[in-house]
Amino acid sequence: MSGMGQPGIVNYLNDQGVLSFMEYKHSIGINIQDSFKIHKQAEWSAMSVNRILENEVYIGTLIQGRHTIPNHKIKKFMDKPEKDWIRIEQNHEPIITDPEFALVQRLLGLDTRTSPNEEKVYPLSGLAVCGDCGALIEIAKISIF
Repeated sequence: MSGMGQPGIVNYLNDQGVLSFMEYKHSIGINIQDSFKIHKQAEWSAMSVNRILENEVYIGTLIQGRHTIPNHKIKKFMDKPEKDWIRIEQNHEPIITDPEFALVQRLLGLDTRTSPNEEKVYPLSGLAVCGDCGALIEIAKISIF
């Protein structure tokens, strides 16, 4: 919500020494197959941060029935359409509020990337568009005065 993108969040978590999911599970004694691990200690990734940012469990919603098995002989899981999922709202104590979650979802849908030479995300990044063609306008290049 402060304007930091997934790469920035990843860098912050790794720099602060926050354990990734896999490392946390190892620290409490849960053994997980991690043959894909590249570094000595598994680090945060943009994908894991994105999964957290989009996960409704943090607002107290339980979602079940996302996958199914066609029959007992076929062990392959198949994804079910979202309309068929079982969704129980206010199932447990939320960690964040619904408005905060909604704002983050809205921000994830905007193009708020910065160029490699920039550090700052401008307030209207991803919002300002050309009135003629609808293309996104680079806010850093606009001069108001």
